[in-house]
Amino acid sequence: TQAKASGSVTFADIEAEAIRFEEAEPSIIAIRGTGAASDLDESALVKFKVTDINGNAVSDARVNFSLAKRVGGLALYCADDIFCDYATSADSAAGRSSRATDLSGLDGIVSARVMSGSVATPVRVLAHIDTNRNGALDDGEPASNSKSLVVTTGLPDQNSLSVSADVLNIEGAYEADGKISTITVRMADKFNNPVPDGTPATL
Repeated sequence: TQAKASGSVTFADIEAEAIRFEEAEPSIIAIRGTGAASDLDESALVKFKVTDINGNAVSDARVNFSLAKRVGGLALYCADDIFCDYATSADSAAGRSSRATDLSGLDGIVSARVMSGSVATPVRVLAHIDTNRNGALDDGEPASNSKSLVVTTGLPDQNSLSVSADVLNIEGAYEADGKISTITVRMADKFNNPVPDGTPATL
């Protein structure tokens, strides 16, 4: 005769134990209203990854996002969600919120879109796993900060440009070629913030 046995196996839910910053794309964005002129985007997608204690991706984890500082109207995109928090009706219409939320996918990835304001500044996004889904950052809930995202300036304007030389009166320049004076051009945008590296100047 053959003996048979049966039983049931219960698999515990995978718990979200950690969250880490993955990337900001792009890592440089333009001040609000200057992107078209500077060929820079005015928003960036910031991504984090949710994992279990062994580093495996965890899906369906609720992650909330906030900004370390909101200077010049810096915001997170959030729309059609009761979690969104708007300062004005205009912000509501544009989806410019002080916070945002997302659920992790099968790969554990969550994301938030940062929308630039009117001030050049480094940006830090705080992401935390909302384990009890109460909308607040509670003690013991895993959290992480983003890196490498900057709101920078647009095109320089004439009122914010200066030209200087390290030698103003080159001795003997009328009689010989090859005398050198270094010319320095300093440029800023209409907000008097320095323009991005690589901005061309024609003399």
